[in-house]
Amino acid sequence: MNLTKLEKEIIQHRLDVPDAMAEVLADTIDISYEQAFSLFDERLPGLIAKIAADQPLDEWEVHAVRDIATDNVYACMADEAIGWGWEGGKNMTPKWASRIWKVNENLQNKLMRLL
Repeated sequence: MNLTKLEKEIIQHRLDVPDAMAEVLADTIDISYEQAFSLFDERLPGLIAKIAADQPLDEWEVHAVRDIATDNVYACMADEAIGWGWEGGKNMTPKWASRIWKVNENLQNKLMRLL
């Protein structure tokens, strides 16, 4: 799968909070938070490369991709940052936030096709 720089940033943003992803997994399949965190701690590194290379995903990676494909936190943060500083010291603009939402939606569609 071809991923743009912004799509990778959106995925990485979610991967950077494995505790939140573990909470979702624990609630979804009824395992302990500790088990979920351990599973993701082992499997999340390298997930972007695996997706980009169209490699098969194991059960836990599928859960992670589903989590990412249903998450809007990055786009919501962009909306909340309008008029404020964002990456690289630039202020977030409504146009930039709108672009992030569009890329986020496209990414979600791409990821859902993997599942």
